[in-house]
Amino acid sequence: MNVAPSPARPTAKGRATVRRVAIVGLATLLVTGTAYAAWPGFALVPHHIRSRPAATLSAALSREAAAELDGAATPEAAIEAAVRVTGRHLHFGLGHRRSGSFDVAEREAHCVEYAHLTGALVARWSRTHGGALRVEVVRSQARLFGARVPMRGWADHDWVLVEGGGRRWYVDPTFADMGLGWDLRRNVEGLDARR
Repeated sequence: MNVAPSPARPTAKGRATVRRVAIVGLATLLVTGTAYAAWPGFALVPHHIRSRPAATLSAALSREAAAELDGAATPEAAIEAAVRVTGRHLHFGLGHRRSGSFDVAEREAHCVEYAHLTGALVARWSRTHGGALRVEVVRSQARLFGARVPMRGWADHDWVLVEGGGRRWYVDPTFADMGLGWDLRRNVEGLDARR
């Protein structure tokens, strides 16, 4: 007697098919160069866990970042400068041990490291420009068409929330480094204002 597998327990073949579909979908989005903010079906959902940026910069990287960030006259310009500095010194990968230390030498990093470096740079700019911005690293659950992405490193995603002057900027330096833009405002769901 043949018994069909229970729908609550996908077969190994079913899980492999879902994984392949997710990989093809993500690869298609990356290859097309579609702006991250316009990705239909991609969402960062609660629980959103906020923390202060924690990055240790070498003296050389601090000088380089200061030279670029000090010319920024607006929060948007500071965010763009911070994302550029981060992108010059990091490239995406999951095959390394996480580190909160950054130097001028380019190195592998994942979204946690990208977010903490960018957040620290924007927070530095804010301190030198009156301290009007609140900068936080946010870890959110990542979903593709409502489902958890079944690939290593995609269960959650870290990004940067910048708030000040009645405005919010949702900043993703990891995807910006991949050429997909940094603006997440259309992809974040359920993030309440912190009181």
